[in-house]
Amino acid sequence: MTNRTAIGNGLGLTSKDLKQIELTALTTFLKAAEHLYELYAIADNNYQELKQARQKLKEEQLNRAAVESLQAIVATFSPYLNNATAAISGRTQLLELALRDGDIHDKNETIARALEVFERSCEQIVSVIHKLKNINVFKTSIYHDSTKIIDLDKSEARREAELTPDQV
Repeated sequence: MTNRTAIGNGLGLTSKDLKQIELTALTTFLKAAEHLYELYAIADNNYQELKQARQKLKEEQLNRAAVESLQAIVATFSPYLNNATAAISGRTQLLELALRDGDIHDKNETIARALEVFERSCEQIVSVIHKLKNINVFKTSIYHDSTKIIDLDKSEARREAELTPDQV
């Protein structure tokens, strides 16, 4: 007599009853296993989403710190750069007046062309300072020899895209 037969006899169950109990137990077990797998899949999905959210938060925190650092640097140096460009621009205007009044003779117009370059250069410096002051988010790009740079044109475009129509 097998253990199975002895248990069945002891409980007053037939072989058919034992097979039905076995089938019911196996079906219940398989359903429980399937449900556990579904729960595992949900938990794994939640874990992956949490990992991605943490990574995104970390990137946002780094970007915020980088922007704050950039803003501090710009705030520190922009008065010096503005003063320098104002001085250059002022001297350029004085030279232009002297040329116009005939105090300086520039028969090849070398000085006049140089003054135009000085003025455009000053305008570019002021424009860069303005762009740097308005950066609130940026991405760096590899430029040369693994040096990272900020693409001011892309940062400015990204900032403008984030503005609502009433902010523009």
